[in-house]
Amino acid sequence: MSINQFIQIQKLGIDLSKDFKSTLLDLQIAAVTSKFETYGKDFIGNDLAAEHLKKNFENVKDGTIDKTSILYGFRRQFPYSTIKELEENESKLDQILSFGKKYDDAIIVLTDIKSFSSLVSVSDPDDLNDLMSKYYMNARDLVFKYGGILDKFIGDAVLAIFNYPFKDPNSFSKATKFCAELILMGNNILNEFQRKLDQKIETGTRVGIATGTIYPLNISTEEYEVTFIGDKINLAARLEKNCEVNGILLSNKFYHKLADSDSDLINKIQFEEIVIDPKDAKGQTDPISAWKIENTTVVKIVE
Repeated sequence: MSINQFIQIQKLGIDLSKDFKSTLLDLQIAAVTSKFETYGKDFIGNDLAAEHLKKNFENVKDGTIDKTSILYGFRRQFPYSTIKELEENESKLDQILSFGKKYDDAIIVLTDIKSFSSLVSVSDPDDLNDLMSKYYMNARDLVFKYGGILDKFIGDAVLAIFNYPFKDPNSFSKATKFCAELILMGNNILNEFQRKLDQKIETGTRVGIATGTIYPLNISTEEYEVTFIGDKINLAARLEKNCEVNGILLSNKFYHKLADSDSDLINKIQFEEIVIDPKDAKGQTDPISAWKIENTTVVKIVE
């Protein structure tokens, strides 16, 4: 969908022919600062969403919405609810975000698409671009839906952080539900994409999830851009690599945190404890205790 088509569908009455760059920037800010619930993809064309977006656009033009606010700076990585809470605590921002400091009990989710390089080699470039655009858009929506922070997309991989920058006892179940919905979303998009191929590519989503200490960093000199370092990110990556397709592999610590915070979710899912040999987990020197959620039971998480 082109920008002009979007504007027409939303009935915004915006003329991009006049001062294109400035108008487009104002529209972007208006979209970002609109309520997430009324600006999600399910509301495109909805009169309420259009009305809200149009009002926000007017607020940007007349200066009511400040383009330099942290609300704008965090738009790519943080959900609307978190941005609003940060804005309300702007004087304590560095303390809350813990840049360069140890941050405990973070939840790290790393996912990737199996056989992605094979998909690339047999796909039409335009079809592949459409696939990844849909995948990225939906993945970002899901991260934000469950209160997570989008660290980055790395090719076909998604790195998301939960339980940051505000602690939430429900974060462990939210992160698990995010993993399940991401797998189901990936299935839908990849199955649709398979119809455009002559080759049969066995693909799907693998997910590793761990919890522990990380170190948040601000890597931008002009506005906030958050990234994270720490061994638990490496652990999540090793879990993902050892995970079955369309399944979830949880670190032992995460599993028990989830059990303590949401026993109902634990009881409705079938888990299997496994041990990963260090030779199958680059960078790890000892065997890893992990818990597997098989692909056949993933759907139960979000039922």
